[in-house]
Amino acid sequence: MDTLYDKTVEKLKNNVAVAVILLLAAGVVGLAQFSDALSTLRGIFSPPSTMVIARISILRYDFMVGESGSPKYLKAVSAKMTDLQHIADTIAREVVAEIGPPPDAFSATLTLNGSVLTASRALRVSILAMSGPQQTAPQDRDLGEVTTLDLRTIFDDPAVVNPHDHSVRLSLGDRAGYFSSQYLQVFKRGETSSLDADRDTSTRTLEFTPRVPAILLTRLDTTEARLRGPSDSLTDLLREGLERTHQFKLLDPKMTLPDLERRRQDFQRVATGPFKEQAIDDFRADYIISGNLRQN
Repeated sequence: MDTLYDKTVEKLKNNVAVAVILLLAAGVVGLAQFSDALSTLRGIFSPPSTMVIARISILRYDFMVGESGSPKYLKAVSAKMTDLQHIADTIAREVVAEIGPPPDAFSATLTLNGSVLTASRALRVSILAMSGPQQTAPQDRDLGEVTTLDLRTIFDDPAVVNPHDHSVRLSLGDRAGYFSSQYLQVFKRGETSSLDADRDTSTRTLEFTPRVPAILLTRLDTTEARLRGPSDSLTDLLREGLERTHQFKLLDPKMTLPDLERRRQDFQRVATGPFKEQAIDDFRADYIISGNLRQN
């Protein structure tokens, strides 16, 4: 018994015109598929006319507390894929304008009146915790930006008072975070306090010198497979452009944001002091720059 397929084939054999029409239609479909494939290949191997757009964000970062604030998105930059250098140069100029010039050095005079410490200008103050045999991860107290500090309650806290010389240690810095911290030791002497252990000293001037802002530039992201290579190239060009400004320190290109967070947590377990300040300079980041590249 003939199947429906057999009957259809038999009719086509007897109707040459219909068969020719069907063959031509199949050829047209095949040609369309070939044309689509050819267009795809052209897009891959002939990208000069492809327009791409890069969006970059800058996030303020505090190595002691982590991310600070919300990211600031710069103006998007678009150009042909062959003009990645133009995109990188434009972004580098935008970054310089956004972060601004390096700050000037400054000094601050500290004055003790009894147990009240006053600064001639607002400073970011942290009280350094004592580290002992059972306290391997002392937690410093960040008091924020202050001009006046009453030490009476602080001297009553055994977690921050050195029992040997009855002193507390303070870390002083600038809110911008571009200045290495200065350290001040205050000694309790009866009902009053002093900035020296063996004599009454009520005034001291500290000098704050700016350091070069550090940037962690992450690899620019893309969701398009064909743009992965250009995205990596743009990241490298942007790094070179920022380095040419001589205004920033760029962290190791292999370092990622999770790496930076792990380093930050490791250093939190180290007692604060000049040694720690020097050690974290290699890993400190003041800004995180990230972004993405896509076809425009």
